[in-house]
Amino acid sequence: MKNALKVTFGTMLAVSMVAPNIAAAHEHFTNHFAVWGDATYTKPSNNGLSVGDQLFANSGGLPSGAGAFDGGRRHVFIQPDMEFDYALGISYRMPHTHTRLFFSYDHYDNDVDDQGDVDIRNLGIAPTALSTQGVAQYDLHSHEFRLGAVHDLHFGDRFCLDLLAFFEYDKVRQTLNENIFQAPGVSRARESEGKLQGFGPGVGFMTRWYAFNPHWHVFAGANTTLIAGENHYRQTLFEDANNFYIYEPDESDSIVGKIDINFGLNYRCAFKHEMHGIVWDVSLGMRYMNMFNAFKNGNTAFNPNGGSNNSVAPNFAPNLGVPQDWGRYGPFLRFKIGGIHS
Repeated sequence: MKNALKVTFGTMLAVSMVAPNIAAAHEHFTNHFAVWGDATYTKPSNNGLSVGDQLFANSGGLPSGAGAFDGGRRHVFIQPDMEFDYALGISYRMPHTHTRLFFSYDHYDNDVDDQGDVDIRNLGIAPTALSTQGVAQYDLHSHEFRLGAVHDLHFGDRFCLDLLAFFEYDKVRQTLNENIFQAPGVSRARESEGKLQGFGPGVGFMTRWYAFNPHWHVFAGANTTLIAGENHYRQTLFEDANNFYIYEPDESDSIVGKIDINFGLNYRCAFKHEMHGIVWDVSLGMRYMNMFNAFKNGNTAFNPNGGSNNSVAPNFAPNLGVPQDWGRYGPFLRFKIGGIHS
């Protein structure tokens, strides 16, 4: 019994001596972490989202065909709306340095339904004595992952320059569905899908200017990335059971450039002392992002003629082989919380 009491007392004494050190080490470790979340409200660019053209000048009643004035026409584009979405991140400041490691994820979805375009010429069908109606649907899904480091350079008490280096993975898919109807019972439909996925290195900078109040600062910066991507493309057209095609070129590779610009206003403050020095930030800013030639549309110069209409083969694939940018822009609101050394 005495031995058991000695062992128990010794164990309790050892734990009581080691526990504060473990707690201090744990607290020190966690004080270097920070997490954040963004609420984004952005709109994608609509480059390459033409869904036909529309007559806005009278052709004088002349029949369509060789030698006839085709009238004045302009392309009609889908106009994507602003969409709410989110981004998440985590960082760790290395002890006794000005360097932070970080990982971030940005999610984006956008979809548009266009139901009301009248007298559209698309997919080989044009308005005559019978009007046409075009219907289109646009969907875009984007995933962005970044893993890298940030190094702070301080110039006095009011100016700071952050230098970034990171690896980025992107996966973007864009789908455009087009339908055109003309009574009685004339209709055609086309679906075009482009995908880009790949990874590459990126560098950037962020400047921070602190006003007379140390809790506030203005930030502005830019990142640029080179993505070694795989390009996928698929297009299908359906006229009727006898006239349809599927066009799906082989996968191709390309280098895609990306630029990302951010600027805004930040407020930083500490919680009460009983929160162990935890600090929190709120940032309100704007983001402008563009990926150059992101969608390759087959990455080929060959434009096939799909389907037929009274032995005439109209070109149903006018966009094949023409690269398109993709971008987005709009405000974001970021809330960040972290340890005293984060």
